[in-house]
Amino acid sequence: TGLVEVARAQAPSQQISDVTVDVVEPPDDVGGRLVVDGRLDEPPLPVTAVVDLEIVDARLRPTVRDLSMGPLPLSDDTRADLTHELRSLGSVADGQLALDDLSTVDGELVLTGRPR
Repeated sequence: TGLVEVARAQAPSQQISDVTVDVVEPPDDVGGRLVVDGRLDEPPLPVTAVVDLEIVDARLRPTVRDLSMGPLPLSDDTRADLTHELRSLGSVADGQLALDDLSTVDGELVLTGRPR
């Protein structure tokens, strides 16, 4: 646990390498789900995040559902912080598209929308 907390404290200044993003079949109440895997460089620990995607007010809204470093899950506060950071990055086409629908088809995210 101590190693995970040290890694978490250093994470803002650390690099994450070998990042992969997989689209997975979401539960019925979620439009899309991504599993993001990577490796923290120092200390060398695997990092995994499960991110749900939905359309809210015609914008793509991510929510971090699960977050772990090594074998241990990180706190709800850390998940909430990462969700906030992801949401602050902007949306598809920087708000130039009004999104109507999001679905997962054959392992791909499908977004439907129109110009604003």
